[in-house]
Amino acid sequence: MTMHNPQESHDPSCVGPSISVESLEGVYTLLGNNERVKEAVRVIEDTLDNHGLEHMAISFNGGKDCTVFLHILAAVLYRRRKLVDQQCPPATAASALPSTSYSSHHIIPRIKTVYVQCPSPFPQVESFVDDSIPRYNLDLRRISGSMKEALAEYMEIEKESRITAIMVGTRRGDPHGGKLDFVTPTDPGWPKFMRVHPIINWSYSDVWEFLRVLQVPYCELYDEGYTSLGSTYNTFRNPALRRRHFRLPNSCTPPVEDSPPTISLSVSTLSSTTDSDPGSRSPSPSKLDVSLPEKDADAPDEWEWLPAYELADGALERAGRTLVAGTITPAL
Repeated sequence: MTMHNPQESHDPSCVGPSISVESLEGVYTLLGNNERVKEAVRVIEDTLDNHGLEHMAISFNGGKDCTVFLHILAAVLYRRRKLVDQQCPPATAASALPSTSYSSHHIIPRIKTVYVQCPSPFPQVESFVDDSIPRYNLDLRRISGSMKEALAEYMEIEKESRITAIMVGTRRGDPHGGKLDFVTPTDPGWPKFMRVHPIINWSYSDVWEFLRVLQVPYCELYDEGYTSLGSTYNTFRNPALRRRHFRLPNSCTPPVEDSPPTISLSVSTLSSTTDSDPGSRSPSPSKLDVSLPEKDADAPDEWEWLPAYELADGALERAGRTLVAGTITPAL
């Protein structure tokens, strides 16, 4: 196991991509007509009230799901800071946001964060994580190894903080999310803390609606046909998002797009540390039928990939986390 030296944790005063106040405030404008956002806000507020920001952390790996709950967490912290600045904070806000956690360069307090790195991560994911550090004022520790070992090491690093809760982006549709509640203790043999799942009931489409409506920055790989991110060894563009452009030779006619893929292949989805819920046992691989497009050898064409938010069937979200011998080349 390798780990970045704790002294390399990023300084919150570093200059980087700024967070949009309008986007943070937009989270609360959705409460009136979006039950999923209202639910996530309530879970996060309860966690801050029950544990305090100084005793909680988040698990962040640059994926779309943890980006959603991180943005909601930032919105809750920003709103509470506004109450503090107005000198009329509720007692819970005062206890959840100690003044020492603020930096003059940020509109939200520092957020303790653990990033459990998978083997051979995508450079684009690493860049997005780096950009998120100043954007959300993350006090981030990178740790490689298995989820269980990495969390044990992180808890040791933060032992003076007495971490009692870690927030994660697990959803009900994940391989191990079916029986989880909003707050669930870790399994026996794991480091002891409460796992908090603010978006456990969100669907794939809920995630993308939130990110796009509020214009929340996300990893660029999602615009290139990837729908679930892990290691370069087991993560591929989702075949359900592949489309063909037909081009007529010696013609200026614009390309015509054909319909979505139609050929079925049986593949096995893979679990990895990137998508694992901290403190839960790994499930058995599941089977999934995926459609791949058939190639017409007589028609000159080129393949393109739709962005992740164009995936119509959320059940195919992990279709790119597969190994199909002889048919898909790993995306490096």
